[in-house]
Amino acid sequence: MLGASVPEGWPDEELQGLLEAHEPQLRRDPSLLGLGPWVVIAAGEVVGSAGFVGRPNERGEVELGYGILEGHRNRGYATEAARALVAWALAQPNVEQVVARSELSNDASNRVLEKLGLTRVRAEGGVARWISPARAGGA
Repeated sequence: MLGASVPEGWPDEELQGLLEAHEPQLRRDPSLLGLGPWVVIAAGEVVGSAGFVGRPNERGEVELGYGILEGHRNRGYATEAARALVAWALAQPNVEQVVARSELSNDASNRVLEKLGLTRVRAEGGVARWISPARAGGA
């Protein structure tokens, strides 16, 4: 169905749980299309996933997450996927900003968020919170 080879063990437990939770929500509310997990494919192979944690909150913020399989890291896939998703999200009428969380010790993920132009706004408990610039023409 994906038109790509799927590595053994994919999706992992966390992504499987997200997929299982998102599927019935999407059936009930088709407007959620795009606001859940996406598959990252490169050269005909699944290399990871990226996506959003549900619909935007009352401030118009949608949370971004991503993960690239270990054997495919440091090739720019996370940056490319996240950049495309941030652009997609900010083009949606009900999204004003994209937010993300990363572990302070995860240098690679922090670099991805910096490359996307997100700003670290706070850190506590070993986790940083990041926020994108507001959507052009937004509040």
